[in-house]
Amino acid sequence: TNSSIDIKEIEANKLKVNSTNGTILLENSVAEIAEVSSTNAQIAAKGISGHELQINTTNGRIVISDVNSSDIDIHTTNGTIVVNGIKDNVKDINTSTNNGNISISIKDVFKPVKAKVKNHFKDIDTNNFADSIFANFVTEDGAMIAYSDGYNENNDKLDIQASTYNGTININ
Repeated sequence: TNSSIDIKEIEANKLKVNSTNGTILLENSVAEIAEVSSTNAQIAAKGISGHELQINTTNGRIVISDVNSSDIDIHTTNGTIVVNGIKDNVKDINTSTNNGNISISIKDVFKPVKAKVKNHFKDIDTNNFADSIFANFVTEDGAMIAYSDGYNENNDKLDIQASTYNGTININ
């Protein structure tokens, strides 16, 4: 409580970290399951590998980079979410915030991508997606779904879901 937590170069089957009013930095670690949560503070994860990465905060920004976890779940109530440096092992990214922007960089992804994006208070259009990556767009239940060339549900792929109420979403 009220103090920062820095975790570096840890290997574990399950890693669980939570804080109140203190930032969390998780760096260069391996965990089959990593659960990181905070109230009123920022969370940063860099160089994390494993099967499942869950990050939740209330009133804090979440920034992840160079993550190689196959399933990534990131949720905040009041804060921005930034995802950079997605590695090949990543299969699912699920992000949501009530009051904040979401930015997911997929420039280093070399497999087909499906991105389902929903802003509950304003329409999403193709300007929220990188032109050079996505070729097909569908609107479904108030969400915009974008597919890159070669996307097939049965092949190796990356599925992204991003949802906000008050903010912008960019997949680029």
